[in-house]
Amino acid sequence: MVFSPAKLNLGLRIVGRRPDGYHLLQSLFWPLTFVDTLQVESAQQVQVQYLWAADAPIPHPVLLQNSETLLGKMLETLVSEKKIPPLQVSIQKRIPIGGGLGGVSSNCGAVLKYCMDQKWLSSAEAHQVACRFGADIPFFISATPSWVTGIGEKISPLALQFQPGQKLFFLLLLFPFQIPTPLIFKKYRDAQIGMRSESDWDPLRNQDWNSFLNYLENCQNDLEAVVVKERSEIQKALNSLRLTDCITSQISGTGATCYGIYASEEKRLKAAQEIETICRDLNCRKLFTETFTSCAVQL
Repeated sequence: MVFSPAKLNLGLRIVGRRPDGYHLLQSLFWPLTFVDTLQVESAQQVQVQYLWAADAPIPHPVLLQNSETLLGKMLETLVSEKKIPPLQVSIQKRIPIGGGLGGVSSNCGAVLKYCMDQKWLSSAEAHQVACRFGADIPFFISATPSWVTGIGEKISPLALQFQPGQKLFFLLLLFPFQIPTPLIFKKYRDAQIGMRSESDWDPLRNQDWNSFLNYLENCQNDLEAVVVKERSEIQKALNSLRLTDCITSQISGTGATCYGIYASEEKRLKAAQEIETICRDLNCRKLFTETFTSCAVQL
């Protein structure tokens, strides 16, 4: 079994745009124990089967299969160009589609990591393929907390070591709708919001716990103003989360997922109870999750 984690953007800045239209960003990517699970086996030809897991919180919409999927296209390219053997990949999907959690990119990154473990691809080859198929995919090859720049392909893992008692507890609010990433970036451009500077936002400068918390308390998502105009439910969810005792509350990526980060399980549980009514009104699902490591997932 291969674990394929969701990720959150802990802050997101837009700092430029390339001539090909891709936006340049700065963000702290954080992997979660909220995962898809993959079974990978040898096969006569590439096969990719997606199914919603029985415990998927938002089992919607109908899932694409085989060569219709980004993973299927990537595997067919690996077989034809890199000469890896054909694989059958069966995915139990839990991470919602279009929720800003990187689920499809994570599936691709997890399979590239599998190919590296089998010695079919070098690290450089896997990164090259990842960049070719999706801006978020390179991060998911290693899936460790990282400062991410460029269009998502420049990854600097954090050296921060948590001490006993220094832990983050995440509360996610998942909505039963998708927010198309291209639409949000178009609305962002149309709003003519000024670009940020690349030089004034660097959590890698100091990696002690207090500096990290200070970063979380002050970071923002530059796309939030655009997203909440598209979906008023997200603004209401964020308003409710921000009334709780959280370190920070934001949207992840271009949405639709909202999250709060808490310093203890007790504070997270209290927050979940406080927002119970708004969750029923907005038809969103609550989810508790923590930081992903290779040994952190229990299904």
